[in-house]
Amino acid sequence: MKGICPICEDFRDIEVISKSEITKVKGIEVETFAHYSICTHCNNEFYTSEQMDETLTNAFNEYRKIENIIFPGDIINIREKYGVSQKAFAKILDLGELTINSFEQGSLPSKSISNLIKFMEKKDNFIDLFQRNRHKLTKLQITKIEYKLSEKD
Repeated sequence: MKGICPICEDFRDIEVISKSEITKVKGIEVETFAHYSICTHCNNEFYTSEQMDETLTNAFNEYRKIENIIFPGDIINIREKYGVSQKAFAKILDLGELTINSFEQGSLPSKSISNLIKFMEKKDNFIDLFQRNRHKLTKLQITKIEYKLSEKD
């Protein structure tokens, strides 16, 4: 494959290689496979921005496994189970408006926030917190949630 080598600063043949890498995430070392690019002209290794993103995502996912932190897809599934928007879910959980979005995009929640979100998997727990915080929601949000909750499982 051809690409720009940031070392040579020229259009070169680039190989993509994969190797094991140890990364620290929140003080914990996690092992992942990382993809690197190597310039066949100068033999220097470098990351593309996509490779850096992939490596960071892989490291976060390994950390999630080790620390039992909820995955982004699981947050989406819980939220969709009750028909709640990110904004409404954040209000129900007493979190900032953009917080759920950032977690669904891959940011790591703390262990306590992860546990709180996992706690919402049980319908009774969701209903309890929904009832406690319904005053923070719009009438439309409440109507949508109540309709979804009234559906058969």
